Amino acid sequence: MANGLRDSIRKVETYVPISSALLAMYTTTPDPADVARRRAEREAKEAHEDARHAELLAAGGLAQAVAELHSPDDRRECGGCDFDGYEAERPEWPCRTWTLLDEQADR
Repeated sequence: MANGLRDSIRKVETYVPISSALLAMYTTTPDPADVARRRAEREAKEAHEDARHAELLAAGGLAQAVAELHSPDDRRECGGCDFDGYEAERPEWPCRTWTLLDEQADR
């Protein structure tokens, strides 16, 4: 499959110049150690966010109401943020509202 992508990019390159560095960036296989490190970092970050979310859900009052509304869905997008238009996408969670709540909740 990598050769197919590389060949497709080469065909495009006949019309639009593509640098070797850019070509290499999209056609090389990432180092498994880097992939594992990034995955571990993402999982640790998400675990921290989920723990904080649970704290605010248990807090009661306005913090709990906002935390319930701005909870992540299955794709870790904010389930409470509104979006306009047919093609618009929900923001990634934690959204700006959640971040503000997280910063202000303990004050």
